[in-house]
Amino acid sequence: RMGPSYRSGPAFCPTINATDSQEILVSSGIKKPIRVKVHIIG
Repeated sequence: RMGPSYRSGPAFCPTINATDSQEILVSSGIKKPIRVKVHIIG
């Protein structure tokens, strides 16, 4: 779907929930894979 949504307000915003630890600490320049679940998309 393109264009603005007819839905509005925070209840319709996409949310991202952490699936493991809620804190991600890595050294500068190091890559770390993460997993997330996205709710209310589209």
